[in-house]
Amino acid sequence: MSTRAMEAMTQGSPAASPPLLMPADMPPEDAERAAMDGAPDGAGWLAPPALEARGARSHRLRHKESVSLANTIAEEVVPLLVLAHRCRSEAHAGTASPPDAALAEFVPTLARLAAASNVVAAEALVGELHARGHSLEAIYLDLICPAARHLDRLWHEDAITFADVTIGVLALQRLLHALDHAFCFCADAVHRDPARRALLSSMPGEPHSLAVDVIGAFLRRAGWEVVTLTPREETELCLALHDGWFAVLGLSDSCGLEPEVIAGVIHRARRASQNRRLRVMVGGPAFCADPELAIRVGADATATDARHAVTQADALFALLRRDG
Repeated sequence: MSTRAMEAMTQGSPAASPPLLMPADMPPEDAERAAMDGAPDGAGWLAPPALEARGARSHRLRHKESVSLANTIAEEVVPLLVLAHRCRSEAHAGTASPPDAALAEFVPTLARLAAASNVVAAEALVGELHARGHSLEAIYLDLICPAARHLDRLWHEDAITFADVTIGVLALQRLLHALDHAFCFCADAVHRDPARRALLSSMPGEPHSLAVDVIGAFLRRAGWEVVTLTPREETELCLALHDGWFAVLGLSDSCGLEPEVIAGVIHRARRASQNRRLRVMVGGPAFCADPELAIRVGADATATDARHAVTQADALFALLRRDG
């Protein structure tokens, strides 16, 4: 923003000197008279009343622009900044549900069963833990997700191969699908708002989408209609947004892509979207560490886990409805 525009915003008035009125800006009769008089191309040939009128119009236009910009900041930018920071402030305030520490000891066991593609034994383990009183929500967030991270850690330590990680994550996804009906049974389909539609996608080219499946389960449980996607190419993501209407796009970046790459994907996704006011939510380790990164890549919100994702998606939908 120019210095003059900043002064106009902060002082509530235009800069001292109004912009020069060029012949192209003048009414035809004034321009013709100026040409006949041999006037130069500047504004020196304008009579003082015309300059004053031009200055008054400029003042009104700048005032309207300042009011419009202020309204945009108040109604759009500030709420989205609040959403970007909400996950961090809630965690600091202790409002997020505490993790189920008792499940931590079973994480290596579930990871081992998943790497062996033993989904039957994994389901039996989850069933036993659920029967002991551990909620499915805790099993999702404090057992299945940590098991996937455990596999990733073992791979980085060269304890297992990348193929083992791939097999394990696919097994965990099959486990999630087996639990999906029981987890989402409380969703109220009768009173569901048909506009509460979300497209959840991993970043194009990422090999795994476990986070997308977990967040999708939590959103469905909260009454959202969810479509999940693991696109090999960005065109698949853009085509899905072009062919269907979605209120929210959720993007999961598990590989730590460069911010410029993520920003480009978000920009092109918005352009392809049927919904011109599409709200974008991002997630991944980088956004958990720095929530403001969401704003810098052009997203509207981020969340630290699936619980927060539901909160953020609901808030984004409320903004969309309010501006509708």
